[in-house]
Amino acid sequence: MALKRDCFRLIRNICKMRFILGKEQLKMVINSLVICKLDYCNSLFYGINDKYLNELQRIQNAAGKTVFGLYKHDHVGDTLKELHWLPVRERIQFKILILVFKSLNGMAWVPPTLLKC
Repeated sequence: MALKRDCFRLIRNICKMRFILGKEQLKMVINSLVICKLDYCNSLFYGINDKYLNELQRIQNAAGKTVFGLYKHDHVGDTLKELHWLPVRERIQFKILILVFKSLNGMAWVPPTLLKC
């Protein structure tokens, strides 16, 4: 899975800078480089096999551990809550619910080329 490879490569590189950056800066870098990759079109992951969903969750867990400087086998549940990150399965459901809400309330973005039709 290319997404997994790219995200873990980014996390490894960010880990090397962990001692230079503060916790808030690390959180910002992780959010902008790794978490945005997980969130990009994540509504397409709805109904995905649990094996792949667990791999995506491992990416998010590794990102959370990087922010707090935790070790490989440390528990990450409270870390995700402190970062205000939903687990991957719930992020996917949240994204779908936001899209439905916006569509029902006329707030969905429509490409200008479709408006001309």
